Amino acid sequence: MIKFNQEKPHSLSNLCIVGGCGSSGTTLLAHIVSKHKKIGSGPEFNCFNHHELYDFDSFKKELANLQGGKAKPSGYVDVPVFMTFQEHYGITHELIHEWISQSSSSTEFICSLRDHLLDHFKCEIFFDKSPTNAYCLNTAGKVLSDVKLVHMVRDGRDVVCSLMKRGWNLFGAGSRWLYDTVHGLEARNCPNYMELRYEKFVSEPDNVLNELFSYLNVSKTEYDLFESNKKAPGLYHEEWTNRSEPKAWNQTPSDPISTKSIGTYKEKLSKRDLNYLNKIKLKRSVDINPETPRTFGELLEYLEFPRSVEQDRNAESNKITITPYKVSDYLRRVRRFHNRNYWHLPQIFTY
Repeated sequence: MIKFNQEKPHSLSNLCIVGGCGSSGTTLLAHIVSKHKKIGSGPEFNCFNHHELYDFDSFKKELANLQGGKAKPSGYVDVPVFMTFQEHYGITHELIHEWISQSSSSTEFICSLRDHLLDHFKCEIFFDKSPTNAYCLNTAGKVLSDVKLVHMVRDGRDVVCSLMKRGWNLFGAGSRWLYDTVHGLEARNCPNYMELRYEKFVSEPDNVLNELFSYLNVSKTEYDLFESNKKAPGLYHEEWTNRSEPKAWNQTPSDPISTKSIGTYKEKLSKRDLNYLNKIKLKRSVDINPETPRTFGELLEYLEFPRSVEQDRNAESNKITITPYKVSDYLRRVRRFHNRNYWHLPQIFTY
C-alpha cells in the first residue's frame, strides 16, 4: 500500500510523465515534442513506471532489485529494469545513491532527478514517454505535487493490429490494451491530467501540439513541426528502429506524421476477431474505478470509438473458454523471465 506524504511537497510542474498502451503513439509524441528547444526527452526511461518509486521506504528497500533488473511487475507488461539508457540521461548508480542519501522522501529524490535531467538537456521541461507509465499515472498524480500527466489513448482495435505485428496474439494484445488503458484512466481525477487521442494527434498535429504546449507552459514560437533539421536538447534517435519488430510497423517515429494507420483493423481483423475482442474482460481482482468498463467492447464505447460490429449478445457465446490464444499469451509472458536469475509467474488479469 502506497503511503502518501502528508507534507506539502516540492512542485514538479516541469516534469511530464506520459503513458499509454504500447502502440498508442507515446514514442511518436515524444519524438515530435522533443524538437522543442525547452523540452528534453529520450528513449524509454523506465523510471516512473515502478510503484516502489513513490514510497521512499519501499524504494530504498527494493533499489538493489530495481538496479539488478529484478523489479516487480507493475501491470500486464513486466518491466524488470529501472532507469534504462542511463548514458543518454547522464545518470550513474553513484548519482542515484547520492540523491537517495540527500533525500527524505520520494518527492525529494524525484526533484533531484528532475533537476539533473533539466541541467543535462539544458531544457525547462523533462518529458518521459515510457508507455507503462500508465500503470503509475494515478499514483504519481497523488504523490507528486503539480506533476504533468499525459495519457495517450488510441482505438484498441488498431492497437491490437499493431501489437500482433510485434508478436502478440489476439487475446494478449486485447488484454494489454484493456488493462493498460483502464489504469491510465484511473488518473482522470488528478488535477494535472491530460488525455490525448492518437487519432486527433495524427489528424490535427498542430492543434494538438498547441494544446499540449499550453498545458506545459512553453511557447509554440520556439518549435516548428515541419522544420526537419531542427536541433534541440531532447532530440534523440530510437535505437530500436533497426530491429526486426519495428520493421513490421506501418511507420516509425522519424517518419512524417500520417493518418494511414487509423482504421487498420477494418482490413486486418475479421468479424469473429472483433467479437472475440469485445468479450475480453478484466477479472474482479483488478481494482479499478467502479464506473470504468471492464470489457474490451464496453471500453471502446465508453471512449466513444465507433463500433464496427455488433457484439454477440448470446449468453453462452459471451463466455470465453480456455483457448490456445490465452495459453500462448500466458507462456509468452512467462518466457520474459527466461535466462534471468530470478523467477516470477505473471498474474492473470483477464479472461
